[in-house]
Amino acid sequence: MTNRSRSRCVRALAAGLALAGLSATGTLAQDTAKPAATMPPGARANDDDMQRRLVYLKDLWDRGLITEQDYETSRRQVLSEVVSRGGPVAGPAPLPRIQDTPVVKPQSKPSAGNWASKDRGFPGMFDDYALDFTGYLRAGIGGNGRGGDQVCFQLPQARSKYRLGNECEVYGELQLDALVAETKGGAKFSVTTLLAYVAEGEEDFETTEPAFRQAWVGATNVVGGPLASATFWGGKRFYKRNDVHMIDFYYWDETGPGAGVEDIDLGFGKFSYAWFRNSRDDFDSFDVRDSLGSERTITDARLQVTDRAASRHDFRLTDMKVNPGGTLALGANIRVAEENRDQFRGRDGLFFTVQHNQENVFGGNNTAVIQYGQGSGSTLSNVPDDTLGQNVKNIRLLNAWTLNEAGPWSAQAVAIWEHEIGGTPDERRDWISIGARPVYHFTETTAVAVEVGHDRVNPAIGPTQTLTKFTVAPMITAGPKFFDRPQLRLFVTYADWNKAARDAGLEGTGNKTNDITFGAQIETWW
Repeated sequence: MTNRSRSRCVRALAAGLALAGLSATGTLAQDTAKPAATMPPGARANDDDMQRRLVYLKDLWDRGLITEQDYETSRRQVLSEVVSRGGPVAGPAPLPRIQDTPVVKPQSKPSAGNWASKDRGFPGMFDDYALDFTGYLRAGIGGNGRGGDQVCFQLPQARSKYRLGNECEVYGELQLDALVAETKGGAKFSVTTLLAYVAEGEEDFETTEPAFRQAWVGATNVVGGPLASATFWGGKRFYKRNDVHMIDFYYWDETGPGAGVEDIDLGFGKFSYAWFRNSRDDFDSFDVRDSLGSERTITDARLQVTDRAASRHDFRLTDMKVNPGGTLALGANIRVAEENRDQFRGRDGLFFTVQHNQENVFGGNNTAVIQYGQGSGSTLSNVPDDTLGQNVKNIRLLNAWTLNEAGPWSAQAVAIWEHEIGGTPDERRDWISIGARPVYHFTETTAVAVEVGHDRVNPAIGPTQTLTKFTVAPMITAGPKFFDRPQLRLFVTYADWNKAARDAGLEGTGNKTNDITFGAQIETWW
């Protein structure tokens, strides 16, 4: 048992004994007791108390919360303390052996499934459910080569940016998962909540309002047959998100409020269905004058100026083994506009995805994706646009390769091509992105990363916009793999863009088309 585990066990033991109303400290006395003839009036109460505490200690030992040595030491202490207050039993009182101590079977504690950690907590506090605390955090400081604050670089019409040494905010996610019920038949019910925070990271004390990203309930093993391994769920959640970490780009993500059933085992793959709903209600304010002639602004007048709603029906077939080391996933997202008031009729749409994952490609894992969207689905995201007709189409090709560990190296690389058809010329554009982040690990905990990324946007009207970003980041890391965290980094970033990108809104410092930033950043998840 580690020192941390041992310390935790001792704290759990002390807390339990304190709850019993007795001290767990004192001087170890001899293992003797007074004869029954001289037993004081409170001896029987002491005897009951001793038995309860011995049972409690045995329960802790059975659960693995304390070691056998801690159990023996604490058991002797309980006996000596009770003996010193009058003696619970007549005649000599030899110390009971472990096998003679009354056994109480501990209550079963549900597992939290695939969640990251199992917090057993103090006895009596979390015995009826498993509680997990997970999250994500990044924060840092930075400056500019020409003076002033750090600036971050992204083409205005590109969906993402190369993020190493190019993030200018503090961002965190705090998630709690609890397995709150388990029936006699084996059904399990879980609750997940997640709050996300964004701050500028410029002051010591910064206030921010959290975003409620997840609040949902899941139920597994509810029925038999193919549905035995399926999860029924409802609420607001992250749903089967697929991303490229180095550019923080979630290319297949139907996150949002909804309900559904996922991972129905069909033998050759798993089927999932989810119904999501997007709505938008905007209300206007107006000014009025009261009886004294003072003007007041009514901000909750409920004068509705926008009322939109759309449903997303998501069908997925995943985990299909199609070749050695390769799996296929298919997705169809049907989008139905459900608002036609105020003489506005929303447009429907489609969003299809084909994804192939392959192991052992140059020592790493490769993901190849083809996506097609039409109408309100041409956004290729979890936000439909019901103003877009069926003539608007979007095609995306994406390939991402990750080398988690190969000797002293790890890496990630990505290539994206996105082509839009139809729509208004001032919004139509093509987007190309290619980049890589190799990492060389000097030791298990020290490394240096180099990230190079290039983005290019070709608008239907106007010249081509380009941005190239280069970053060097020595770091302290929690392991030799690409996704090992925490990481503590220093970085220097150089960015170069053309005049068209500057005119479109990409800004550095002054009227230049290149810039240098530097700083320090931490990133972790747990």
